[in-house]
Amino acid sequence: MIWRRLRPGEFDPERVVGLMLIPALAAGGYLAVFLLPRVWRQSCRFLALTDLPCFTCGSSRAFHLLLTGQPLEAFLAQPLAVSAAAAALLYTCYSLVVVLGGVPRLRLQRRIPTWLLLLGAGLLVLANWAYLIWRA
Repeated sequence: MIWRRLRPGEFDPERVVGLMLIPALAAGGYLAVFLLPRVWRQSCRFLALTDLPCFTCGSSRAFHLLLTGQPLEAFLAQPLAVSAAAAALLYTCYSLVVVLGGVPRLRLQRRIPTWLLLLGAGLLVLANWAYLIWRA
């Protein structure tokens, strides 16, 4: 990984994706704190059919816990969703700094193959799902 300035005409993911996450995180926070606690009573259909949690079970509860100041409990409820939210928040902060400050951007020196990224993401989802099943 290296820090470098954008080349002329180069795609700017920090400006496009990073700054678009700001309203998404704000809306998600509002939903998790104010609206989701009202609908938790509706159970997961996958859970109802199989008696096993789905791979996103506990996400709403985890976000509510996270935003009400209980990060450990949130992480234990749904580790992958909380980690993804934390990564999105960190990326948004990084994007704000580099876009507004006009500073060099962090870039990979070599491209990671798509199949490897998909494999890693799939393994993370399966590991999280195994944890949720074990915890149930």
